[in-house]
Amino acid sequence: MKVLKTGIFLLISLCFAACSKEEGKGGLASINGVVMVQNVNYHSKQLFGSLQPAQDERVYILYGSNTAIGNDTRTSFDGSFEFPFLVQGNYSVFALSDDTLNVNGLSVEVKKEISLNTKRAKIQADTIILYRFVKFNKGSSVIQGKVLRDRMPLNPPDGLTLENNVVRDTEVYLTLEGSAEILERARTDANGEFKFPNLIPATYRVYTLSSTSDYIPLDVVEEIVTITGDNETIPLDPFIVNKK
Repeated sequence: MKVLKTGIFLLISLCFAACSKEEGKGGLASINGVVMVQNVNYHSKQLFGSLQPAQDERVYILYGSNTAIGNDTRTSFDGSFEFPFLVQGNYSVFALSDDTLNVNGLSVEVKKEISLNTKRAKIQADTIILYRFVKFNKGSSVIQGKVLRDRMPLNPPDGLTLENNVVRDTEVYLTLEGSAEILERARTDANGEFKFPNLIPATYRVYTLSSTSDYIPLDVVEEIVTITGDNETIPLDPFIVNKK
């Protein structure tokens, strides 16, 4: 009788093991979540703008303790994603973010651990926040201005005023505030005008060089400009320089 009971117990254990499933697909549970993106200025490493839904971002899932990717999906227009038809167990979901400590480094995983404790569990994962480096000229805002001379020629033509005494074909420079790195150069046109388009939100320094003669060191005429959002157009006061 004891041998019979032991055999029945082993048979039941084997049946239970055969019927139980490891983590993965084939169940009635699901994991939902949202991925958001925070932009980072590539040059200054400063965050800018607000969190935005990560559209068409790839999200991965790991089953149990497996290190191999079990499945992946893409986020919708609102950053949402879902892994349906999962069995009860432990899972990890993750997406890839730029490494904010190293602009030229590899991507890093932003991972969330989830436990599905029942067969029909529907778990909302914590929001996955990714960081994306954006270069200064990948925006939609504009800084524009004009360069004028500070004095009239000795024999000015009729109708010439300071307002139209423009400086043509001179360079204007763009840097981040507090940085010596020149991001971009622009040359004034026939009207003395210049423009820096496609800028991301940041605080910039715009400047040109002025001198009183060929033998005196150049002076700097500058303005600090802050772009706070998208699609801004910021006109500067004319740069008045002392050039021949």
